[in-house]
Amino acid sequence: MSTAYEEGSPNAKICYIGEAPASQEMRLRRPFVGYSGKLLDQCSHNAGIVRKELYLLNIFEHPVQKDKVGNITYKGEVLFNKKGPTEEGLAAAQGFFDRLKSCNANVLV
Repeated sequence: MSTAYEEGSPNAKICYIGEAPASQEMRLRRPFVGYSGKLLDQCSHNAGIVRKELYLLNIFEHPVQKDKVGNITYKGEVLFNKKGPTEEGLAAAQGFFDRLKSCNANVLV
C-alpha cells in the first residue's frame, strides 16, 4: 500500500516515522519523497537497505503547520502544543496509532 502517509509492509523489520506529508508527498501520494526522503534513501542505501524493505509512516495524514508560538496545527486546530498532544491531535493521530499497533518492526526511527 502507498499513500501520502504510509508505504511498505507492517511486517518490515525497520519502520521510519515522520510527522506529516508535505505538498510533494501529497502530490505524489508517497511518503518521504522530498528532501527528507532523499536523505532517507541515501542513508538506507549506504547501510545496504532497500527502500522497499522499510515501513514508512507519518503520524498525521495531512500536511500540518507550526504557528508563531510553536504549536502544530491543521486547519486552525491545535494538534500539539508545548504540553504535548491535544485531544484534537490524539484524534487526528488515531489512524497512526492503529497502524503502529500492527507494525512488527524491530526498529522504529
